[in-house]
Amino acid sequence: MLSRNGTILDATALIDFRYLDEWEWLQQHYQPLYIAQEVLDSDHLEQSTRETAKKYLIPLPLETEEMFVSFLEFGNKALLLSEADRSTLVSARHLLLLCASDDNLVVKI
Repeated sequence: MLSRNGTILDATALIDFRYLDEWEWLQQHYQPLYIAQEVLDSDHLEQSTRETAKKYLIPLPLETEEMFVSFLEFGNKALLLSEADRSTLVSARHLLLLCASDDNLVVKI
């Protein structure tokens, strides 16, 4: 299934695809490809993973008041979500993007 607007990857999907090195396939089937700016800003990413993200993914910052409200709502509803995960979900919701993740909590939400 293709999204008209593209796909946003969370940190786990980014790490998975970096390991698989299947960027061409991912681009062919799910482009454009995005990542939340908060994922790139996270201290939990290795530098090589961050560089891969910058090469293949378009960073998306939270830009609107509605996005920030959703960010806060996700924080209240799912206390275990990281800021990066919340930003990823907010971007998916507001920009109508597919969300790629293998994180159980992100998938559930």
